[in-house]
Amino acid sequence: MAIANQCALQAVHIVGSANHTADFLSRVGNPHHEYSLDPAVLQEVFQDWGHPEVDLFANRTNTKAPLYCTRARWDPHSLGDAFLLSWSKGLFYAFPPVPLLQKVLNKIQADNCHCILVTPFWPRMLWFQQLLSMSGGRIRHLPMSPNLVEGCLPVGELDRLKLTAWLCTLTP
Repeated sequence: MAIANQCALQAVHIVGSANHTADFLSRVGNPHHEYSLDPAVLQEVFQDWGHPEVDLFANRTNTKAPLYCTRARWDPHSLGDAFLLSWSKGLFYAFPPVPLLQKVLNKIQADNCHCILVTPFWPRMLWFQQLLSMSGGRIRHLPMSPNLVEGCLPVGELDRLKLTAWLCTLTP
């Protein structure tokens, strides 16, 4: 469109103090993606499959592992963006936002990762067969309870999710 209208574009940095709205929005996470599982339910999963070293989608207050990743640039305790980290060594835990599931599965496959992954049980989704193959049938349906998910989920969303834990490894 710029070419068609013969416009020249130039990127310019605007100091955050001079651009309050954009600065605020770049630092605030999507509240619909700020959630975590009930620690008691997760401990049962960890007892069966092992305790992960890194929580790939967390923050300082909801991490389920000693180390965690978050995209929040102001968190000095985070390992940073999970997708920029190698997932090839150790056991990882991930409860990612649904829109990132395919990207997470691709990363697990690319890094030959060993990961406890929590997802909705949605057999009709394109990523479901890949997940089934990667888990080798190591699956655990999580119990429905009002306290299963902590954080911000839209009303009625929990019933639709049918959350499931998968132990994903590419080597048997």
